Amino acid sequence: MLTTMIPLPQELVDAIIDQVEDVPTVKCCALVSGSFISSAQRKLFRVVRVPVGRRKMTNYSHFLGESPHIASYIRDLTIGTHSDEPTALIDILAVVQNVQRLVLHGTAKDNPGFTPAVLNCLSRPTLERLHLRYMQGVSPTIISAAMAVPVVTFWCVSMDATEEQPPSDFAPRIQQLRLRNSGPAVLEICNFLLHPRKHLYTDYIEYVDIRMDSESEDYDYRFLSACARTLKFLAIDPGGLVNTINLPYLPYVLGVEIEIYIDHTRQLPSHFPSTLERLASSLPIVETITLSFAVEPLRPEIAWLDQGALPILGPSFKDRAEFLHLRRVHCKLRARNAASYMTPLFDHFVAAMEMKMSGLQGTEILTCAVVDAQPRFTAPLP
Repeated sequence: MLTTMIPLPQELVDAIIDQVEDVPTVKCCALVSGSFISSAQRKLFRVVRVPVGRRKMTNYSHFLGESPHIASYIRDLTIGTHSDEPTALIDILAVVQNVQRLVLHGTAKDNPGFTPAVLNCLSRPTLERLHLRYMQGVSPTIISAAMAVPVVTFWCVSMDATEEQPPSDFAPRIQQLRLRNSGPAVLEICNFLLHPRKHLYTDYIEYVDIRMDSESEDYDYRFLSACARTLKFLAIDPGGLVNTINLPYLPYVLGVEIEIYIDHTRQLPSHFPSTLERLASSLPIVETITLSFAVEPLRPEIAWLDQGALPILGPSFKDRAEFLHLRRVHCKLRARNAASYMTPLFDHFVAAMEMKMSGLQGTEILTCAVVDAQPRFTAPLP
């Protein structure tokens, strides 16, 4: 007796394919049934990394032009700019109508169509995350329009300060901003964002990741001050800073993370104890402090205790007048090429943190962990 196959509802097919993690299996699913093709393609092309060079970008542009439905599946796009393929870049940006996360890297200031193409992309309501990396001479119109995206990163980005900014039609809605570069480049961007004639770009910012700079002309202090009314989380990269981190009063910050670099001297930065004192006075309701120690474990010996205990987290901590809301001090050891050195290195690290913060012993406040030490320039962006 002949039986008729009852087709699965497309929603169920989509849900099944969505649970498949490896690419070969997803491709095989597309061969099972015609009803699986669309779901498999949607899964395969959700995240796209367009390679640069040897006309790869041009070939990808032609592919999307011939298969426009594929472009509609792209939600996460990483694409580099390339002077030899200016048209391909513009064409790709034009067809990804549903992109939610966009990463652009490489300079494109010599491509006259680049700025209009990016502005068009930034106007899409689906876009939630924007990351610009290693881009020189970016138009201020792009910087301004980026403030309409909730999550933004400027990573080694410089702005064309000679270009006038026309009135912007984009309403600021940025909530997270990462400024992962220092010096004159980020100074220009901060000055632009803080200009009194511009939109109040800082009114909704809750998260800031910023690199401090000893020659910053206080751009970091001024920018954080402007965010004080809404800022809830702060990530600080002191870089080569040798003095105490200078923070304004941030009354609503609940969490802070600080990068601490252990260089060839194998010693903690001299400003480390005073920086914690500054946190206590600047962040009155902070609940979580994360100290991320980045080391190169060529040998396990690190002079963790040379500076002695940290007074503010010492025996008098229980009778403290500051850090009244502190619930967690999370110490992360980030080390590359650890090999056999990791175990003794971590053992010394834990013992040292317990001694330096003796006032936290017997509580659940202090925690220590080892994490992957990805270099900052390759660390994943949200």
